Amino acid sequence: MLPAGVPAARRLARGGRRLSCARFVTAVPPSTPGTPADHRVRFVLEFARGLQTCGAAAHRLENALETCTRHLGVEAQFFATPTSVFCAFGPLGAQNVHLLRIDAGGVDLRRLTELYEVWGLVLADRLGARDAAARVRGILAPTAPPPRLVWLLCHTGASATAACFLAGGAVEIGLAAALGTAVGLGLSLRPRLDRVVEPLLAFACALVVTLVARHVPLLRESTIIAGLIALVPGFTLTIAMAELAHGHLAAGTARLMGAAITFLLLTVGVAVGVQVGTELMPGRQMPATAEPPPWPLLLASVVVAALCFTVLFRARACDAKFVVLSCAVAVVGAEAGVAWLGPELGMFLGAFAVGGLGNYLARTRGTPSAVTAAPGLMVLVPGSLGLRSLASLVESDTLVGLRSAFGVLLVACSLVTGLLVANFVVRTGRDV
Repeated sequence: MLPAGVPAARRLARGGRRLSCARFVTAVPPSTPGTPADHRVRFVLEFARGLQTCGAAAHRLENALETCTRHLGVEAQFFATPTSVFCAFGPLGAQNVHLLRIDAGGVDLRRLTELYEVWGLVLADRLGARDAAARVRGILAPTAPPPRLVWLLCHTGASATAACFLAGGAVEIGLAAALGTAVGLGLSLRPRLDRVVEPLLAFACALVVTLVARHVPLLRESTIIAGLIALVPGFTLTIAMAELAHGHLAAGTARLMGAAITFLLLTVGVAVGVQVGTELMPGRQMPATAEPPPWPLLLASVVVAALCFTVLFRARACDAKFVVLSCAVAVVGAEAGVAWLGPELGMFLGAFAVGGLGNYLARTRGTPSAVTAAPGLMVLVPGSLGLRSLASLVESDTLVGLRSAFGVLLVACSLVTGLLVANFVVRTGRDV
């Protein structure tokens, strides 16, 4: 007996139309767009897109999605990379696979907090999947960026405080602040310059600092790094190490190579800028000595850096006080750890303090741990060491470069270990 669709196909073929038999063979009936299962899948896809857009790490993103689908009663598997998320729904052999191709931007703590709130309402059965998906789409809708002046002031403050953390004096802090403002202006041109913006800004900063160093005694390397602090991918390097430590090899390796390429682009720009500056104005650099900043200046720098990171990470204004607390805890923990364990392993104590505080606040306030952990880690990340090591390799100082590169990996491993121990000791109750 022929299938029901075959006679109709023959009649249409005799009428002059050709149809593929594949049109009449359907393994699984398509789901009706209004069914509950469709709403649940739609919400999970929107939620995955939101977490990826806000810069969530792969292991946290996958854990959050698995918890969500398990609560909704949807069988699913997920695979996340820094630029895409694969979502497979259904049993093996009959899965419906979706690919979300997303170029993750910077960390957006406000949107991440709002996504966290929606997720909590879904897990508490206080919000249906259909309404949750609509709310996620509203959260991810384009919003007005911070005012240009505020954005530039935050870049200025971040570079100035970085110079203070790198034992710079008044000259280094002032010059780094000016360079940070220029970097903030240059980043606004990223849509037109694309990936060329990093080496161009590195070249400009290195050229200016090299020319100034011929007349004024200053710490050249520290000033260049402080001016470029917004471009140094130290936070990306730390996330990559965390993904590798959690067994997410593909995402961790991809993110690690992305950070390495950014380091190389910045290093080439710095090397060319220093060489051009030396050719334009030959002579010896005026000597300068690094002196640790006094405690009042260091504490003021912590507060200013925390407020700048609150804006640059797009956190809510009500979270600013907790960001300040996290950065202060990071500095105190790092200082105690360095005095106890040394400059590389001492970062373990700082990361443990930041991670523990972030998890505690996440459990008591109902916000993501990243709201306080991400800005606190920015004070500890080994980005400046990475740029120093690559600069030493470019200048043919191989031994110093390799020693610094090993120091970068050791600091990154110390940070990740501190966060892992903090996650084990202080539980958040959720996965973001």
